[in-house]
Amino acid sequence: MTRFKPSGIEWLGEVPEHWKVCKIKRLSPVKRGASPRPIDDLKYFDDNGEFSWVRISDVTASKKYLTQTTEKLSALGSSLSVKLDPDTFFVSIAASVGKPAITKIKCCIHDGFVYLPYLKINPDFLYYLFEGGQLFQGLGKLGTQLNLNTETIGSIHIPIPPKNEIKLITDYIDRETTEIDALIVEKEDMLALLEEKREVLISHTVTHGINPNVPFKFSGIDSLGDIPQHWKIERLKFIAEVQTGVTLGKKYQNEELIICPYLRVANVQDGFLDLNFITEISMPKKDVSRYQLEYGDVLMTEGGDFDKLGRGYVWEGQIENCLHQNHIFAVRPFAKYLDSYFLAVLMRSHYGKAYFISTSKQTTNLATTNQTNLLNFYLPVPPIEEQKLIVDYLNFEIEKADELLAAIKDSISLLKERRSALITAAVTGQIEIKEI
Repeated sequence: MTRFKPSGIEWLGEVPEHWKVCKIKRLSPVKRGASPRPIDDLKYFDDNGEFSWVRISDVTASKKYLTQTTEKLSALGSSLSVKLDPDTFFVSIAASVGKPAITKIKCCIHDGFVYLPYLKINPDFLYYLFEGGQLFQGLGKLGTQLNLNTETIGSIHIPIPPKNEIKLITDYIDRETTEIDALIVEKEDMLALLEEKREVLISHTVTHGINPNVPFKFSGIDSLGDIPQHWKIERLKFIAEVQTGVTLGKKYQNEELIICPYLRVANVQDGFLDLNFITEISMPKKDVSRYQLEYGDVLMTEGGDFDKLGRGYVWEGQIENCLHQNHIFAVRPFAKYLDSYFLAVLMRSHYGKAYFISTSKQTTNLATTNQTNLLNFYLPVPPIEEQKLIVDYLNFEIEKADELLAAIKDSISLLKERRSALITAAVTGQIEIKEI
């Protein structure tokens, strides 16, 4: 039976009596990467270069071993960076902070990484120590707020088992995490499939209705296809009005100002509102009604990332006298012709999102629309009572789907927690591992 001793390190607690504890810098110098400047200069890159260029995204996309990257450096580029040989351990200290990797290729790293060039222990064992995340306790919050550098990495205390035990531990973790990872992938695939089925259901229902036996007609819009014969096609500007929001930075003089809550783009998410943090703005009293949200307004963000276009959420008066930012449109349907909830779900459908993306102004990974494009949106319009029936049907189906999705997400979270706990227990000697 294994005997334990106090390690003297808070995060580590007790370790097996025959294990050692030392700082990482006793096992290797800790050195920082470097990169040519400016890093986006094409002369530093060459698809046929000898050394791969490592970005944070390459590391987060890999597992334990880095086997490929999306870019390679030219001879000039690699001469101005830090070159790593295969089997070198390195870890990120910027962006996705604390993400470890072991390279299996010749590569170059920038100053968002540190590396251990002369590591005296198996790099797989050190990888799992970092992967478990516990060794960051006491350094700050793990994530983008954790401040890591060569000194903080080098000063971290870690447990050191005998060499034969290190091999047993890493082999054990490899076996166990392979099984857990396979289960996670299986559930993530299931999650993606169910989310796609959910979106297909929404898109089909708001463009075809809930009665498959009604006669259909061509809508006149290729991307929309056929719609029920008794539905109409209308441009949004004829059945709703659009209110633009407050522009920040205006100076007011000699006017009576009042303080109002203020809805920002960050508050309008895809299918829900995040009201955890609401800012306030001072406005002339006479202008408040011009920018005030009304019950039933459909909120739509002007743009940003592609997935932000076409967001639709119905304002239900959650905050009294709330104004909205100029980058949020408040679409106010005419109640006789258009139901707010029907419009919101239509805007979030494949058809709605495709329209806003196709008519948007686009740059790399960003897209913005405008009031004109929004008002010119052609939408299928069932009779108002049928719109409400469609919304009720979708609410029921979406609630069932969301419950199943939530259960799968919880299952994935538990598997990830189990994986992390297993790794930590193994590398700290809390699991007695015997040879198979």
